[in-house]
Amino acid sequence: MDAMSVGPLPPKAKGSASRFFQCPAPGTRLTAEFGDAGGRLGIYNEMGRCIRVLAGRSHRFDDVIVVPDVNGVLAIEGPELKGGPMTTWSLRIENSTALS
Repeated sequence: MDAMSVGPLPPKAKGSASRFFQCPAPGTRLTAEFGDAGGRLGIYNEMGRCIRVLAGRSHRFDDVIVVPDVNGVLAIEGPELKGGPMTTWSLRIENSTALS
């Protein structure tokens, strides 16, 4: 999985299926909201393996996440770690202040 083959995370994103975006800069604060069935935010490396779970629950949740200092692709997935249709979700960039 190549971070350059996916688009950047827009300031506001929402959907009801799995999506992949370029991982924002370290230190970026994201607000995540997942519907009734929950979901997960993970970072995948170029081999397609999940290297960090930023947030994940099997029920509705809202959370603020700070992007860690890792390289990869940001994945929005269902709680079963599968791609495809899932509960509704939204993701919003609160700031893009990188770690110093």
